Amino acid sequence: MVSIRTAFRVAALATTFSTALIVSALAQASGPTNNPAVQVPSPPVPVETFYNGPLQSTGWRATEAMDVAVHNVQKDRIGEVKDLLIDGDGRVVAAIIGVGGFLGMGERDVAVSYRAIKLSRDDKGKPLFVVDVTKDMLKTAPVYKSMRSAKRE
Repeated sequence: MVSIRTAFRVAALATTFSTALIVSALAQASGPTNNPAVQVPSPPVPVETFYNGPLQSTGWRATEAMDVAVHNVQKDRIGEVKDLLIDGDGRVVAAIIGVGGFLGMGERDVAVSYRAIKLSRDDKGKPLFVVDVTKDMLKTAPVYKSMRSAKRE
């Protein structure tokens, strides 16, 4: 014979189970809500949108290129990177290098094709740009003027 205590336990379990089923069914039938906690799936993003290439030890971030020393192949310091020029397709096409001058006086900007630049590191592991030019070549190189500074003149 079943005791009253066991009967109450079975009845309590059945009530709990049926309540859970009803709440679950109502939640599925209610449709979308304005609850911000509910995540609505977004449309799929094309695979090309995100960079998923290998992280290379030779790769650089653009911020690492700013103010980097520039040397020629004879290991003479010829200036430092002031800016990078990016074309309409998003490719770096030139580096603006501040050359000449002393302590910022008399310095002028020269745009050097990015293809002519080799990325390297000095003896201490700091980033370094190397360009196959002489100091005389830089003296006669055209001064780079940004569109903004050219409009002011």
